[in-house]
Amino acid sequence: MSLLPWSEHQPRIIVDSRESRSGIIALLEEREIFEIAIEQLEVGDYIIADLCVERKTGPDFVESLKTGRLFRQLMLLRRAYKRRALLIEGPIPADSPKRAVEGAIVRITAGLQIPILNSTSLSDTVSILQRATLQLYGFTTSSFHSPPRGARTDYAFHQLYVLAGIPGIGLERGRRLVAHFGSLRGVMNASREELLEVEGIGPVQAETIAELVSYDCTDKGEKVQ
Repeated sequence: MSLLPWSEHQPRIIVDSRESRSGIIALLEEREIFEIAIEQLEVGDYIIADLCVERKTGPDFVESLKTGRLFRQLMLLRRAYKRRALLIEGPIPADSPKRAVEGAIVRITAGLQIPILNSTSLSDTVSILQRATLQLYGFTTSSFHSPPRGARTDYAFHQLYVLAGIPGIGLERGRRLVAHFGSLRGVMNASREELLEVEGIGPVQAETIAELVSYDCTDKGEKVQ
């Protein structure tokens, strides 16, 4: 059975295929929060909703500035997208021409009106992309499993995000669960043995779902916040 299709409300990020060498795609997939589509982009490295992001490491930023490649790329970015950003990952090399770098930053932000996002590392870049994706799709990092307003009849979407909010499940496992059992009710009524039949669901995940379904808050004297 194929996985559920993604709706227009679900977070999605398009990654340029050349970025696969950086290791970012693998790190994004580990988050299991949004769909990742890998394509060969003509402009930029990431497309999130209507935002296009060009990513450069500190050394690459300086090198592309020296060769003139930086502003050629940014001009194309500016012409193609109304919402765009330049993400600089890691520090600018200490031996870089300070005035040239400062002048370039002023021209990029004030002249081309392209915001600059600063990242300290590869994992920091992934976190920034994650936050940008969730925010642009109307979610917050603490409540990404809550569907945005206006999607009240998108029940497949709602069911998916209920499951995605369970610790250790995430979107990908949630999609497999709903696809396998057909509904949220089917997942919640499944036994541990039946849950283990789903790809990606191991003993820990099965036990978590089973305990969640049977947990009695009133019996524990807890107040639901």
